Amino acid sequence: MRSVLIALGGLVTMAAFAQDTTRTYHAPAVVVTGSRLEVARQSLPLTVSVVPEDEIDRSRTEQLLSLVARRVPGMFVTERGVTGYGVATGSAGQISMRGIGGNPTTQVLMLIDGAPQIMGLMGHHLPDAYAASDAQRVEVVRGPASVLYGSNAMGGVVNIITRKQASPGFSGSVSALAGSYGTQKYSARGGWSGDRVTTTASVNHDRTDGHRRGSSFSMNNGYLSARIPIDDRWTVSGDANLALYKSFDPGPDTLAVSFTDHWVDIRRGKASLKVENRHDGLKGAAHLFVNYGVHKIYDGFESNDRDLGLMLYQGITLGSANLLTVGVDVKSYGGAADNPRLPAPARATLFSTRKDFSVSELAAYATVQHSFSPQLIVSGGLRANRHSLYGTEMVPQAGASYALSEATTARASVSRGYRSPAIRELYLFPPKNPDLQPERMWNYEAGASHTMFDGQLSIEATLFLAEGENLIKPSGVPPNVRNINTGAFTHRGIELEAGLSLENGLSVRSLYSYLSVNTPVTAAPEHDLFLEGSMPLGPVAVSANVRVVSGLTTLVAPRRSASYTLLGLEASSRVTSAVELFANLENLLDERYEINAFYPMPGRTIMGGIRVGL
Repeated sequence: MRSVLIALGGLVTMAAFAQDTTRTYHAPAVVVTGSRLEVARQSLPLTVSVVPEDEIDRSRTEQLLSLVARRVPGMFVTERGVTGYGVATGSAGQISMRGIGGNPTTQVLMLIDGAPQIMGLMGHHLPDAYAASDAQRVEVVRGPASVLYGSNAMGGVVNIITRKQASPGFSGSVSALAGSYGTQKYSARGGWSGDRVTTTASVNHDRTDGHRRGSSFSMNNGYLSARIPIDDRWTVSGDANLALYKSFDPGPDTLAVSFTDHWVDIRRGKASLKVENRHDGLKGAAHLFVNYGVHKIYDGFESNDRDLGLMLYQGITLGSANLLTVGVDVKSYGGAADNPRLPAPARATLFSTRKDFSVSELAAYATVQHSFSPQLIVSGGLRANRHSLYGTEMVPQAGASYALSEATTARASVSRGYRSPAIRELYLFPPKNPDLQPERMWNYEAGASHTMFDGQLSIEATLFLAEGENLIKPSGVPPNVRNINTGAFTHRGIELEAGLSLENGLSVRSLYSYLSVNTPVTAAPEHDLFLEGSMPLGPVAVSANVRVVSGLTTLVAPRRSASYTLLGLEASSRVTSAVELFANLENLLDERYEINAFYPMPGRTIMGGIRVGL
């Protein structure tokens, strides 16, 4: 059954029976993540996917990263339950981009409005801090973006663009959802746009009892932003976010009894201030950001971390054919960790010779985009990154896009990615190793896109080859385990996406990715197919989807893998112009499967709710 569906999905994709990726799914005309500045997506040699606002709004029951992964080929996110990813043992939320991501995710960089979101000590993001209601769109770079974003962007970038008030006056909405396993979600957001200031604000609350004993989760999240135009040339904006959540880990299902007291208590906050300029062929910004976290775990571990920096970049239009972008990044991150419950000798083993750590980076980069003709656009870039521990790293990138016709564009690129070891890998917890070296890789890719029937039908294909070295992995037999730089790796594959959107409201989407790796890695399925069709039936909009995952490694040693097929249904109905009802049925066939080893996923689940516009 699975092999038939995978083959069918490939044929459907090549025939383009999917939702229109140009107009309603894959790309608004302009993106920022692959260039720092707003440019036409078709002019970028990089592979950039976009999940727009209407897609996020339509999927009201999903976690944000899970929603994005189902709409971006080559991207996979691990899950463990109805809501909440958790941290430490038993956590999920691992992002894999073409099999590159790390566990936990340190090789794919999370951004919010272009600002990095990592834990200063651990070097990875915390996905429970992101609320779908705050996202206007999500842009994903599939492949290295280290030229623009430095370390941690080795495998790719996920940039959450937050919502902005677009219309004058006030607008907003409130929503409530309830469903299986005592799951509840509530959110409220609003915005105001006046003559001199535009503001947005939101609050969110999620909770669930969990589908296993001891797997409950609760979260409160608040967001506030403001934007003030000084004059026609200068704009000042700022935002702040605070997330408080508590997650329980039930442990692997191999235990006779689930854990009921294995919890983590997290406080994550962020703030940023940006000054933008736009005049006379110049466009750029000074972007100051800070992230912090306070974490407590049931076993007595406590930590606080920080990540702050300043990003300066300026785009310069040189005539009608050239765009030069130059930038400087200054970053500092670190924190402190301790476990006062442990005796002194054990604490020394756990935290090396000190408990407070700090690392800094200083980088300068330049990119240029030149139009040799209306059809041919060539771009290149170079970054010099100075790390306080590892010295200077040079990161190049080059590519080109060529419009074969108004409907067909081809592109190719070569780029280097790198990642410096996280403080956790160097100094915290066995298997720490202060002698680790940075990870490095080269990525080669080529792709083409084509549209037909006035943009109603679109097809895109991408081929890639990633070759890297120095991957950091634990080695040895407990208790003598140590992080080491391992040998080379090679990942290659193909990503297909296509879309059909008709005037009668019928739309069908297809995404498929194939990945071949020389050594097994977790969160990297060999085949990943997603098919979805939607159509209005009178006052009700109905959508059905199927996802087929094959050859997913859930545990490397000893080798454990999973394959599964999931069916889902969604429906929504607008009762009035301001009131909408919605429902979602997942895992319709009640399939038993796992994404994390020994953590079974929920069976059939149903969610329903209401949204009211203000």
